[in-house]
Amino acid sequence: MAKIIQKIERDTPKGRVSSIYVNGEYVCKSLELPYKDNQPYISSIPIGNYIVRRSHFYGGKNKGKACLRFDDVPNRSGILVHSANTIDELQGCIAPGTSILEQYKYTSFESRKAFKKLFSFVDDVNDWQITQNEKNEVFRQKKNINANLLLMLCLLMVFPVLLR
Repeated sequence: MAKIIQKIERDTPKGRVSSIYVNGEYVCKSLELPYKDNQPYISSIPIGNYIVRRSHFYGGKNKGKACLRFDDVPNRSGILVHSANTIDELQGCIAPGTSILEQYKYTSFESRKAFKKLFSFVDDVNDWQITQNEKNEVFRQKKNINANLLLMLCLLMVFPVLLR
């Protein structure tokens, strides 16, 4: 059983970008929709531990193509890991890529190549852990500190005017 860790690097209103590691080895980046309280088809997957299995698409234009399927996300079903070029192609699933472009429309580069690499590393049944990257938390703290400093500077500039 492979141990897959998805470390969230950026979780923004436009989307989630993560790095994926299998048994401690970096494999690829990943792209998801932004987190919206785990709502089906419009939200990324919550932080937690899950079981992921090798599978295939059951229907549609991708019928028979390989994918990875999450079995146990609370209140959700049909969550897949599959190749996709842009965030518009996702409905709560995860798209691997060699890199992610975050301007204009979130784009996953070489998604098929990254998916094949990820698929080659995994077993029939796998542990998948989604975690918050420590750098993301540090970035968020720095952002809050910068916002507080900006607010203080504005107040210092406005306060003398109010005293006149």
